[in-house]
Amino acid sequence: MRPYDIVGRVGGDEIAVVTPHLVGDELAKVAAAVRDAVAALEVPVEGAGVHVSGCFGVAAAEEIGGLDLASLLNQVEQALRLAKSGGRGSVVCAWAV
Repeated sequence: MRPYDIVGRVGGDEIAVVTPHLVGDELAKVAAAVRDAVAALEVPVEGAGVHVSGCFGVAAAEEIGGLDLASLLNQVEQALRLAKSGGRGSVVCAWAV
């Protein structure tokens, strides 16, 4: 991540990443890179390693009509739901749905 990107827990197992000035393919590549970094993690649990995975919903205001924050969050939530239904490691971009 870049020094000015923001990462924070939204709730439960949901994490938000805000990446100013990234849209389209650049943003999709960042989501895929984060997915790959998460998949490479091995968390030790009682002597065994547990692999971590994640699904990613991606939205960009510029790509879906310059939405306000509430609408943008709604779009990313819909993309995340689709990603979760796609299985582990899925990345769904709201503008491609």
